[in-house]
Amino acid sequence: MRGHKAEVEGLGAKLGELTDGARELAGVFGIGFGIEQIAEGISRLAERGERFENSAAAIGATAGDYAKLAGAIQLVGGNAELVARSTELIARNISEALANPNSPWATPLTI
Repeated sequence: MRGHKAEVEGLGAKLGELTDGARELAGVFGIGFGIEQIAEGISRLAERGERFENSAAAIGATAGDYAKLAGAIQLVGGNAELVARSTELIARNISEALANPNSPWATPLTI
């Protein structure tokens, strides 16, 4: 996952350089056809990719598996990011309950 995050960040930096170059070129030719909007779109896309990688890592899934899960969740009207955060929270609380039997999270697990 860390490798993918570095790739996304590297891609964002390269796209930023490309956008700056396009902005300069547009200025030379007097073209102002939304270079700022293109730059903002690229930035949002990079941020979304990073959130995607973080969500996949949070539930211990590969990016491909998380993409399938996110697609299925969206098909039934759910929010994959919310599911990933909830799963991460549940996993943390179960770990705490197993490590500390006196934890408030351990009470529901006692038989």
